[in-house]
Amino acid sequence: MKPHIFFLSLNQEIEPSRFTFLLSFVREDKRKRILGQKGKRNADTMLVGELLAMYGIQKIFGIPMREQKIDCGEKGKPFLVNRNRVFFNISHSENCVAVVVCDKRVGIDIQHIVPYRYSVAKRICTQEELLEIEKGKDPSAEFTKLWTRKEALVKMKGCGMRMMNPDLAMNEYDFFTIHRRKIYLSVVWDETNSC
Repeated sequence: MKPHIFFLSLNQEIEPSRFTFLLSFVREDKRKRILGQKGKRNADTMLVGELLAMYGIQKIFGIPMREQKIDCGEKGKPFLVNRNRVFFNISHSENCVAVVVCDKRVGIDIQHIVPYRYSVAKRICTQEELLEIEKGKDPSAEFTKLWTRKEALVKMKGCGMRMMNPDLAMNEYDFFTIHRRKIYLSVVWDETNSC
């Protein structure tokens, strides 16, 4: 199965009574993280991401939302308890939320285009990647595209953001990237499913 993407753009804040109602569908530890967010938009997108993942799992795998038990690994990667072949990942940027669901290990990242800064790029890019970014007509867009690919890979592996570095081997996995307006969205999945 190829990855299935679910995407939402929140055009306004979730009103407090609806937010409280929706929060009741989320596991306790995630509820605390959502409520601890700085800023209403962060809390809203985190809540919507969790619910969108549950919806996607129900739609693709037929597992009712009320029967899903989502937990997180030690590095924060979410997984569905007692379901070995159900994989998903969540990402948000500003008011956008994206979820990917698949029967293989999968990662997703969504990012609004950020200004290119060499000091940041050199920490995660190879020399070839840096040259490619800098010779492109829009270095900020090129950097953001590469960033989303690398972050999606790190999220798929569940190894933590510290693993985002120039040595990250990206050619071993399947990728696709979507660019719309000022947003990049990248998905990576492991056809071999070697965990």
